[in-house]
Amino acid sequence: MKKYVLSLVVLVALLGCGSSSGKILPLFSQTNSSMANKVLQKVNFYYKFEIYEKNGRIFLHKNDKPVNGIVVAYYDKSKIGLIKEVKNGYLHGKGLGFYPNSQIKFKHNYFMGVKDVDNINYLLNGSFLRQIYEKGFLQKERYFDKYKNPISDISKTYYNNGKLKSIRDIKYGYLNGDVKIFYSNGNIKFEKTFKNGILNGDFNNYYPNGRVCFNAKYIDGDVVFVRYFDKNGGHKNINFKTYYPNGKLEKEYVFDKNGYLIKGINYYVTGDIAIKTIVKNGIYYNYKFDSNKKLIYKASYKNNKLLKKEKK
Repeated sequence: MKKYVLSLVVLVALLGCGSSSGKILPLFSQTNSSMANKVLQKVNFYYKFEIYEKNGRIFLHKNDKPVNGIVVAYYDKSKIGLIKEVKNGYLHGKGLGFYPNSQIKFKHNYFMGVKDVDNINYLLNGSFLRQIYEKGFLQKERYFDKYKNPISDISKTYYNNGKLKSIRDIKYGYLNGDVKIFYSNGNIKFEKTFKNGILNGDFNNYYPNGRVCFNAKYIDGDVVFVRYFDKNGGHKNINFKTYYPNGKLEKEYVFDKNGYLIKGINYYVTGDIAIKTIVKNGIYYNYKFDSNKKLIYKASYKNNKLLKKEKK
């Protein structure tokens, strides 16, 4: 069976239990495509060495002002690695990346520094991952081969030292079954279970030392149980918050002294609520909204079982 090694952007973990880092403008490979040249003709453009990134925002070295225009990275004087539109220092608009052989590497869309609507990442063999975002919030993703047929296979990625980085079971283009992500030291980082691309089952996160960070359970994408552990295996009242590049809240989770979830909220980059979970008397109340603040559905769960679900 042919193996597809797919590089993808994974769903952000419920909690940040490890350490992560990354550059907002990695140097992708290149080409002189008409698509690239057309974008470059639109507005002023800046080379990668002319800019720097700070707190998810892009500035010019010469005057420390936010970039407005096109950011360009080259492999040499004739070949473009990537081009991205930037507004007031935030990625905003189109983003294109290229391989050295002139193949497209990615087509992205951005809104206020985060991904939005249709985003595609390609491999050299022509297979690709398509992801749909809504104002920074991943809605769905699917894998295809070079003929645009949904993939059914095992996806594996590796660290530079040869150790396994991730393994994913893909059926009909969607994540199905177990997904495992590993730290570079070989210890497991995440274990999650999917059904047709939606979290469904156990979701466990671990610290780099191997201790459990949290245990969670999902039903059809709704969280129905979460318990947090500190690095020593204990519990305490804690409030986790993460932020978008524009400074607005991305996620907020509140746990009681025994590590059980009290409240969890995921936000769109605009500041509006995407998903809200409130726990009362052991019942998990889940509310999902679109980016126009319209309630899509509400559902309640107890003891990992659905009590009621209402679609609007």
